[in-house]
Amino acid sequence: FDYFDQLTANGMQVTPKIAPNLVLTTDETMMRRVFQNLIGNWLKYAKNQASVTLVRQDEQHLTITFTNNTDKPLANADQLVDRFYTTDSARTTQSVGLGLSIVQSLTTTLGGKMTLQADRQQFAVTLTFRDHNV
Repeated sequence: FDYFDQLTANGMQVTPKIAPNLVLTTDETMMRRVFQNLIGNWLKYAKNQASVTLVRQDEQHLTITFTNNTDKPLANADQLVDRFYTTDSARTTQSVGLGLSIVQSLTTTLGGKMTLQADRQQFAVTLTFRDHNV
């Protein structure tokens, strides 16, 4: 876990919830980039707690969900996948607004689907992939 030291230094408590015996066959380089972008978002925006969950959604699909606590309500969560969109209009987080757009593009290229959920306290990115191993 390459980001453990950075997450710990930021006071983040990360809870992995990974179901046993799941295998996702995919392009390692692209999936690594997806994870890097999502963990990078934790480092920029998450407050105290985050989790990553890998479960079987149904007989043919696996889901990976990255969830974090937030103190900023996200009224327009769907806009976060628009290129160059950021909730930080002052750009104090050094974000150019490409991270989730890249995640969505790579997820689609890998044959998956990305969905966002947000409320006043939590933000979640769920990636759903077809399980080609069944």
